[in-house]
Parts: sequence; structure tokens; C-alpha cells
Amino acid sequence: RLEGIFLRCSLVGQIFVYGNSYKDQILAIVVPDPLSLIPHCTKAGVPDVVPFRTEGWKEGFATLCRRPDVREAVLAEIKEMAKENGLKGFEVPKALYLEGHVNDLNQGFNVENDLLTPTFKLKRPALQAKYQGAIDDLYEQLEGR
Repeated sequence: RLEGIFLRCSLVGQIFVYGNSYKDQILAIVVPDPLSLIPHCTKAGVPDVVPFRTEGWKEGFATLCRRPDVREAVLAEIKEMAKENGLKGFEVPKALYLEGHVNDLNQGFNVENDLLTPTFKLKRPALQAKYQGAIDDLYEQLEGR
């Protein structure tokens, strides 16, 4: 349900919402939509944005996804969507990781990398295994606040 709501955000291409029963916050692993994120960053004045489908765009997109200001822009849009849909505080990701490596279909989660089923459903155990390091880092950052 939450993932379906957050997928309506223009900057979100794919999302995996993760919650640990021992933690009081949820997190998200997001593959931004390059068709929205790249123009958003250009309009926001982010330097060195490589236009979509030009030479080097995938590397430029991956670089954008590592920027804290870009991560905050995506998180802000997710929070706004949560507010519009009347979600409770515990249903809103408090932090996120942006996956910047995408295939030719602009997917970071796909059947080829074994993160989606053949019917395009998220493989949660595989996603958790792949992103466990990022998940641990995000929880550490949240606890350090």
C-alpha cells in the first residue's frame, strides 16, 4: 500500500519500503525516475547535470543520486505525498537511499539483477540482501540525530 502511494511521486521510478520490527522508523530504497529527476535538477540549478539519453547520462544520473540535496528533494516529495494521502508518521520513510544505476528501461530493480519477479513484483529478501549495508547506514544516521 505505501509503495503504491509513493510511486505516484514524479521523482520516484521504483521504491522498496523497508521496516525493521526493532526500529521505530521505516526507510526507503528509491530508484528515481531519470525522466523527472534530471529536469528537476537542471531547474533547481544543480551543477553538471547530464541531459537524459546523451553520452554519459547514466554516469551523470548515478552521480546525482549520490548528492544529499537530491536525496532530500526526493524525500521531501515522498513526505508531501504522504501528507496528501493522510498517512501516519510511522508510515512515512524517515530516510532513503537513491539507487543510481539503471538499465535501458530506467529500472534499478529488474528481473535480470534478480530484484523483480517475472511478473515485476519486488523480491523483498533479495532487495534486503542487496541493500543491507545501506539500510544499516541509514538506521545509524537516524539514531545519531
